Amino acid sequence: MSPAAVEPAPLDARLRLLGADDRLDAPALEAQLAQLPGWSVRDGALERDYRFPDFDSAMAFAQAAARLAARQDHHPELRIEWGRCIVRWHTHSAHGITMNDVVCAALLDAPGG
Repeated sequence: MSPAAVEPAPLDARLRLLGADDRLDAPALEAQLAQLPGWSVRDGALERDYRFPDFDSAMAFAQAAARLAARQDHHPELRIEWGRCIVRWHTHSAHGITMNDVVCAALLDAPGG
């Protein structure tokens, strides 16, 4: 009998050990932002405006983002409109953007997000 598979901790939990919940300073944030095409900093959060051909597609994307957020135990602001979903990542406890937000933004853009 083989040992039971142990599911790894969510990426969020592993990153906390590495200071992922510390607010990024401006140079670190700029370096990370360069790796996130389509994302910008707006009002203290990483933000991206995704466009879709209809409301159902925007809602399906928002639901996929919600599943990612649940897996990572880190939840974005989502604004859903016809043909559009605006996603904002920031960490309240750090009063700004952390590496955890950057990772979640990258995961959302990754194939199979």
